[in-house]
Parts: sequence; C-alpha cells; structure tokens
Amino acid sequence: MTTLTVETLVAIGGNRWTKNGYDRVYFNNWTRFVGLEIERYKTGNIYNASLRGEPISNAEARRILGAITKVYWDAADGQIHVKWGWDTPRSMTRDELYQAIVDGIHAAVASL
Repeated sequence: MTTLTVETLVAIGGNRWTKNGYDRVYFNNWTRFVGLEIERYKTGNIYNASLRGEPISNAEARRILGAITKVYWDAADGQIHVKWGWDTPRSMTRDELYQAIVDGIHAAVASL
C-alpha cells in the first residue's frame, strides 16, 4: 500500500479541511474510486450508469450514491473514513464498497 499524505490526497482531488483541531481531506468525487460512472439529464435525474464498466440500473446507481454521505481521510489516525447513508446497494456490501474506495484512493496516489 502507498503512504497517504495530505499533499498526495489533495493532488488526486481531495479537499483539505482544518478546524477545531481536525485535519481532514474530504473526497466529494468518491464515486470515481469505485468505478461508478453516471450520466444525468439536465434535471439531475440519472439516465445512464455503469459500475466498473458494466451497466447497472439507475436505481442501483441511486442506492450506491445513497449508501455514502461522506468519505474523508483523517490526518490524526491516517485512516480513510466513510460516513454511511441510509441506502443499501445490491451489487456490493458496505465492506466491499469501503474496500473499493480504499483501493481506488491508493491506486490514484500510486499513479502520481
């Protein structure tokens, strides 16, 4: 595994946030780390979705998006954290989704 630092995580698209003693890097674009690609109508509704290159239903894409509300790396413990939402995807478990995010972040840092 690669070593994660604030600088490398910002370089792959993270946003650094520091306040009240916290030092974190948030990922608003976490979907790219799991290979979730979504196309939307102008209204914002999903009209096409794929996961790791395989087509998935629009409903499954919404479930994956609804399963996670935040992804961040905490400098205090050096770990990637996920704040879970209410939805549960059918294509992968939460553990698999978390591992896909971690692996995707490490792969992106390694490719710098």
